[in-house]
Amino acid sequence: MDEKIGNNYPFKDLAEGLSEKGIAVLRYDKRTFVYGKEMKNDTRITVKEETIEDTILAADFLRKDSRIDSYGWFSA
Repeated sequence: MDEKIGNNYPFKDLAEGLSEKGIAVLRYDKRTFVYGKEMKNDTRITVKEETIEDTILAADFLRKDSRIDSYGWFSA
């Protein structure tokens, strides 16, 4: 959600820029960031679970939000 490069937060900047244009944005932390201690011994977690599956869940979440049209535009 908040990749930091020096004093810059490129993901935050992108999200703000897109939302200013009316494009829906959902930012979230990766599983291992939020639950790192609980997951440190879980050898079953892969990039698929942490990245792909969570992205699909996020897209489904947004798709069900009545404020967002099928093109990803936010309408309040």
